[in-house]
Amino acid sequence: MTKHVSMEVPRSLRCFGSRLIAANGLDIAEWVLLPGMCFGAKDAWWDDGKARPHPHEGIDLALYRNRGGRVVSLDGTTKVPLAAPGEVAVRRKDFLGESLFVRHGLFDEEDRELFSLYGHTRPGPGVFPGRFLEAGAILATFADVSGRGKGLLPHLHLSVAWIPRSLPPGVLTWERCTRGNDVVLLDPVGILEGRDLVTSLRRPYDGV
Repeated sequence: MTKHVSMEVPRSLRCFGSRLIAANGLDIAEWVLLPGMCFGAKDAWWDDGKARPHPHEGIDLALYRNRGGRVVSLDGTTKVPLAAPGEVAVRRKDFLGESLFVRHGLFDEEDRELFSLYGHTRPGPGVFPGRFLEAGAILATFADVSGRGKGLLPHLHLSVAWIPRSLPPGVLTWERCTRGNDVVLLDPVGILEGRDLVTSLRRPYDGV
């Protein structure tokens, strides 16, 4: 079983929230995370909160509250910047779009490498395995989720993980990262730089 831990996200990744805000010109006061969007959540936030097959591996970014107090939904034009310099190790289909696994060349004491994982995206041109990109480079936009689930909004699934150096990119999948006992998943909420807000909005989402 993969370890889900609450240790802090490494400092190099903590400016992702600011990069996402800047890349999209968002007038944001705070992110809105419904309980089902949070790390380790056992239930989904769409389809009437059905049970997830395993605890949520990261966070889902779909909603924010603007400075006027209105809750706004991100859409399919939302740009996804790279959190820190890194090499695209994996690009593969997921159930809503494509996932990108990026390795950052930082290792822990157990020879695990730091990865940031981005799910439900439409990768940009030139974003392919082996490509090295600088921090802030645009990886993708959000995938189109129209008709894919009751209450489902366009969103970015973001995970942060320590993955053993010995695992070749070809075997890295969401299933491998969530079920292998050698991968450590971190709570990525630290990338939001203190702007997160767990709430229970009514469906349809208030203000959206």
